[in-house]
Amino acid sequence: MAAHHSYIEIECPTCKTVRTTRKDCLSQALKKGKSLECKSCAMRGRVLTKRPPEELVVNHPSYTNYVHAKKRCRMGVEHHKSYEGIEFRFESFEEFCEALGKKPSPQHTVDRINPLGHYERGNVRWATRKEQTANRMPLVCPHCGRVGIENMHRYHFDNCNHR
Repeated sequence: MAAHHSYIEIECPTCKTVRTTRKDCLSQALKKGKSLECKSCAMRGRVLTKRPPEELVVNHPSYTNYVHAKKRCRMGVEHHKSYEGIEFRFESFEEFCEALGKKPSPQHTVDRINPLGHYERGNVRWATRKEQTANRMPLVCPHCGRVGIENMHRYHFDNCNHR
């Protein structure tokens, strides 16, 4: 045991086993309303309440889309310059599924109807890669004003005669 921590002995309310725990960990657990059970009793309770695999959220077809969209927003410009200020406004996975409905196929992913808008009810849909490509914001060359799609524009920016 580390000398710089203070410890206390507590009794597991389930099996009555006495164990030693750090006081700071105990106070954090009490603040969060967590159980003071010993590890084996806590694990036994989890096993009894375990859901069947088909009921687990992580096995839902839309779950990875939900997680990846949240991650893109959390990363912001680290993910892509167009994600600056984009927010993920769904409070839960259930709300996300309710707004989007059933995923039509494995080829569909989440798309924002307005590419400048947030991930929120009314601005998200299931779309294929082709549909998402057509939904990009057009880029405007700062030198000549030519409008085009992203890949064509990169070539144009490098070779624009109006520089």
